[in-house]
Amino acid sequence: MAKGLSRKQEQPKTVKLRVPRGRKVAKALSPEPVQQRVERSGERIRKQEQQKTVNLGVPRDRKASKVSSREQVQENAGRWRRQGQRIGYTSGVFDLLHAGHLDYLAEARRHCDRLVVGVNSDRSVRANKGPSRPIVPEAERAALVAGLKPVDAVFIFDELNNNANIEILKPQLYIKAGDYDAARLSSAPLVRAYGGEVLLIPVKHAVSTSERIETVIARCHARAERLPAGEPRPAIFLDRDGVICEEVDFLHEPEKLRLTPHCAQGLKLLLESRYRLVVVTNQAGIGLGYYTHEDFFSVNRAMFRALKDDGIFFDRIYYCPHNEADNCRCRKPRPGMLERALEELPILAAGSWIIGDRESDIEAGAALGFPGVRINRTPEPSRARLRAGNLLEAARAILDLR
Repeated sequence: MAKGLSRKQEQPKTVKLRVPRGRKVAKALSPEPVQQRVERSGERIRKQEQQKTVNLGVPRDRKASKVSSREQVQENAGRWRRQGQRIGYTSGVFDLLHAGHLDYLAEARRHCDRLVVGVNSDRSVRANKGPSRPIVPEAERAALVAGLKPVDAVFIFDELNNNANIEILKPQLYIKAGDYDAARLSSAPLVRAYGGEVLLIPVKHAVSTSERIETVIARCHARAERLPAGEPRPAIFLDRDGVICEEVDFLHEPEKLRLTPHCAQGLKLLLESRYRLVVVTNQAGIGLGYYTHEDFFSVNRAMFRALKDDGIFFDRIYYCPHNEADNCRCRKPRPGMLERALEELPILAAGSWIIGDRESDIEAGAALGFPGVRINRTPEPSRARLRAGNLLEAARAILDLR
């Protein structure tokens, strides 16, 4: 024992650490080990904070900083361009993120050094997709996209197309999904004017946001009198454009609607023969942003007015607003719209037909075993059982086979 020290004084002092409840300091520590332990603990905490990520490995603070105004993104793009970096730009709604979005953005990032993403505002989404969209507000959608590792900058824009975004950012690469036709992109000439390129990325994942939230988006039902529910009846499934009304590319202006020859007489004959009339129509122009749901409804109302004096009414109208990239179940030649009609309406499958002017119409019916009538005289091969020049001829041919 050291001279002048009692046994109690000679023992090493115990240093109390502030320890979370439920944990104990196992043994007495000298001042030197305590300091080392505190330093190690602090270093461990710093590493843990640095490793905290959101979504695909993007630190939380970076996620917040990636969302900014278009003007701020313009400044950043200018700086990146001066540094010799290749800037890619794409845009979208991103209402519900899915594997298709992740794959698309990752592939887009492979072609550039910096990927900028424009997110459609709530107002522009409503204009393009109808009053029930978007499901997720714009600020949240932008934050979610910013949380993805391939994305370097995000801004929200209000316009219905990308012309202003292209003119402001001038990206070297304008990127869109592969279902778009480069010739139809209104922004493509602006990109090429300053030497930029347009890149179309093929769609790999058969995932559709619109399909997943189909129960909450606008559903088109005929705004006309329906046949009374009761005993099931056979149905005539009809394409709209090219069968009931004359074909017009992306028809969305009611004043341009014209009924096909003998349309009213053919529909009236089918109604008098106790068939239900169900319209099933692809409307990809909605998904591509060329017109809105309300534009489509307006054309339908014009069609109802044109047929009203002949006593024509439809039991239901189903439409697919998706474009080909959505890879949905409802877009013909897939039979989703017909399947839904069979679930919702008192229809006898036996004796039902489909009438269309395209092979996709005939194939949709064939998928469920419905014979088809092709409305055109082209010599191309078809799975249709019958061919006809108009709806009246089609109706008479169907009745001849009853």
